[in-house]
Amino acid sequence: MNILYDPYLNPVKFHKLDNVQLPNYVSRFMDDWAFRRTIQPWEQKLCFYQPWLQSDIINIQYTSNVAPIIFRLYNEKGYLLLTQAMDTVTQDELQPLFFVREIAINLASFDPGLYFFTRDVAGVITYSEPFEIHAAEDADEVFLENHDPTLYLIYNHYEPVGGIKFFTGFQGTLRIPAILRYKSPGSKDNIYEDQLLNETLINSIPYRLWELILGGNYGVPPWFIDRVARIFSLSDVSIDGRLFTKNEGANFEPSILDSYPMRGWLLELREKLNRDSVITEDETIIQGIAAAALLIDNKGFGIDGGPTEYQQLEYLQ
Repeated sequence: MNILYDPYLNPVKFHKLDNVQLPNYVSRFMDDWAFRRTIQPWEQKLCFYQPWLQSDIINIQYTSNVAPIIFRLYNEKGYLLLTQAMDTVTQDELQPLFFVREIAINLASFDPGLYFFTRDVAGVITYSEPFEIHAAEDADEVFLENHDPTLYLIYNHYEPVGGIKFFTGFQGTLRIPAILRYKSPGSKDNIYEDQLLNETLINSIPYRLWELILGGNYGVPPWFIDRVARIFSLSDVSIDGRLFTKNEGANFEPSILDSYPMRGWLLELREKLNRDSVITEDETIIQGIAAAALLIDNKGFGIDGGPTEYQQLEYLQ
């Protein structure tokens, strides 16, 4: 039997084109069906296009006992643009007949537009949710002029979790329609209160609270927010190059519209490194005099007797 483990931590969701279930079942679970086919009759009919930039790389990892696993990329007109096989990285340490397989798909050579993947596993074809490749951001553009801003997540964990073997060096990537906004200052305080209820602040460590506002102008479907929530359960999640963690006790809070199948979400975050300064670094060489101190231990420059110590300070231009 051919078996493939597709973790929810992967950034791309696949499904069968025409799934089959018993006629007395009415539930269409999001893992098995295309999002557009899970929308209820009374809800607005729409499609979600997962965003990527031309500068992004899509990293995917599976564990399977079957190979090869072939990815094919098509544009919205159905033209085949890429065929790429997964690489076998290592043997699964718990299942000798299974192997960890990875693929990195670079989007730099594809024009902006709508696309989808197919995945061929021993002749069984599944389809990805559709996605849109946007033009790479111009470094001179003002961020606030972008009406549909996105953030780039890179994530990993200190140990294998959620079906992903992070010890192989795998780093997950996901682009989300979202903004990151400063919310408020916070602090953790240690306060002494005496018998007369006079208070003395012993210690206070300030930190920043941020809001991740996810969904953009249209919201995201259930399968997408489910993966984002799993990503923020990991030890290392960077947002546009800076590490963040969930604030203690924080959960995703939905913004719901009646008869609309997608939602916006809000999550309270903190920076993983609680900085107290802005660090500016450059590679400029400062001209001047450098001093080097040398400690020399010898026996008095040839004079018989006990050991002596000699210090010499040399100045180097």
